[in-house]
Amino acid sequence: MKYIIAALLLAFSFTAAAGSSVNTTGLTDQQHAEMVLQVVKMKGTAANVSTADEVSKWVDIGKNLGQGLAATAKELGITANELADTPVGMVAITVIIWNYMGESIIGILFGIVWFTTMIPTWIWLYRAKFVVRKIEIFEKGKGPDGLIKVKTHHGSTDEGTQFFYLAVLIAIVAVGLLVMF
Repeated sequence: MKYIIAALLLAFSFTAAAGSSVNTTGLTDQQHAEMVLQVVKMKGTAANVSTADEVSKWVDIGKNLGQGLAATAKELGITANELADTPVGMVAITVIIWNYMGESIIGILFGIVWFTTMIPTWIWLYRAKFVVRKIEIFEKGKGPDGLIKVKTHHGSTDEGTQFFYLAVLIAIVAVGLLVMF
C-alpha cells in the first residue's frame, strides 16, 4: 500500500506543461523579438482581464446589495440605517443577500455536511478493513487460571482493495469540492 501511495503522490507532484512550440526557423532576429514581445503582452493582458473581471463581479454584487437595501428603505419611507435596525429590515437584508448569494451558500452548506459525514464514514470503514487488531479469546477449562488467550490478527493486505478505498476517498473529496464550488 505504501508503494501505491508513493506512486500516486509522485504522479500528482509534477505539473503538466502544454508543450506547444512554434518553429521560428527562417525568421530574422527582429521578427523573432517582435513575436516574443507579442507573446509577453498577451500573457500580461490575459492575467489582468481575469483579475479585473473577478474584482468587477464582486463590486457589482456589493453595489446591487446596496441598491436593493436602499430601494427597500425608500419604499418604506425610512433611511437605510433605520431599516437595518428593524426586524423587517433584517428580513429584507437576508432576502436580498439570499437573492445574490443563495446558490453559493447552499453549495457550501451541503459540502460541509458531505465532508462531515463521508470522511468519518470512510475512515471507519478503512480502519475496520485494514487496521490490524488484536483480539483475545478466552476459553474455559484450559491454562493455569482456567482460561487460555488466543491472539489473532485481522486486517486485509490486498493491495487492490486498498487502492479501491483510496479511489473512493479521492471520489469523496472530488464530489465534495464540486458541490461546494
